[in-house]
Amino acid sequence: MSHTDPVKDFDNYPDTALLAFGIAALLSNLSVSTAHRLADKGKFPAPTRISDRITVVHFGELRRYLADPENYLANREAANEIF
Repeated sequence: MSHTDPVKDFDNYPDTALLAFGIAALLSNLSVSTAHRLADKGKFPAPTRISDRITVVHFGELRRYLADPENYLANREAANEIF
């Protein structure tokens, strides 16, 4: 199985691609708990649980957050569009 590096390939993923929530927090220089607190307030991409142990966000939402963290408002509908 081949894995790609989400940091190196960040700009190559489509907006609808999924990224583990913990990696999204890491790429945003946030702890996972801080990212969850911000997500609860709509200030970080809303996580979506896809299994008992995996929570993800869309690359497009993370890109929107990283472009303007201070003014970001979560797109709650994007969190529901998994497949």
